[in-house]
Amino acid sequence: MIDANAYFGGWAVRTLGVRDPAEFLAAMDRCGIDVAVVSSLKGMVHNTRDGNEEVIDLVEAYPSRFIGLCCVNPRLGAEEILTELDRCLRSGLRGVRLYPPPQLYDLDDWELMEPLMEEAERRGVPVYVTKMLTHGIPYGTTPFRSIKSFVERYKGVNIVATGMNYRDRLDALRLLRKAENFYVELSLDSGVEAARWYVEKAGSDRILMGTGYCLFYPLVGVAKVSTARIPEEDKRKILHENAARLFSLER
Repeated sequence: MIDANAYFGGWAVRTLGVRDPAEFLAAMDRCGIDVAVVSSLKGMVHNTRDGNEEVIDLVEAYPSRFIGLCCVNPRLGAEEILTELDRCLRSGLRGVRLYPPPQLYDLDDWELMEPLMEEAERRGVPVYVTKMLTHGIPYGTTPFRSIKSFVERYKGVNIVATGMNYRDRLDALRLLRKAENFYVELSLDSGVEAARWYVEKAGSDRILMGTGYCLFYPLVGVAKVSTARIPEEDKRKILHENAARLFSLER
């Protein structure tokens, strides 16, 4: 089983986070999660390089259990973010994480986004876009219209939207039907029938199980899919196969 969206490290709001790899691995094992895709919490509001270094160390220590995403802030300028992305990918990370609201930029600011997205396409790595991190925090929300424009502009990059909830479903459905590079991750969708809703209306090929751990209890994210009233084949895709394909893993 692959958790397609988890967070490592600490931050200043609501929770201290998880900085201990042993604690993280124990939570994964309790839930039957084999691999977690992790992003830095520190990189969201503090130094992205230091946050990425935490994730690099985690992946280097446990390469079979973690897939790391490189957090970059496009406002720092093309030269700096491309240098950091190159460093991260050379160090074993396998994708990009964007936090637009807390880092104060817009996805449809093409001048900022173009250099990064051209490089992501050249490297063949997915880009994670954070619509909302969690409820009740002061960091804002990425408008879905910006995500839509972003996905449609960069058709050569697989783009995963995280932090989508039940109010986003109809917009997400329209985009899933027209954009083959768009993926939806389920950790913040508060509906227990989220997986079933998407499978019945859009199929299961680009839906991902994420737990949002350490911001949420990981078993909740797993149960949204494992207990959903959908065929076992669809469960396998959402729990493992889609993420394995996204990151070119052996299934």
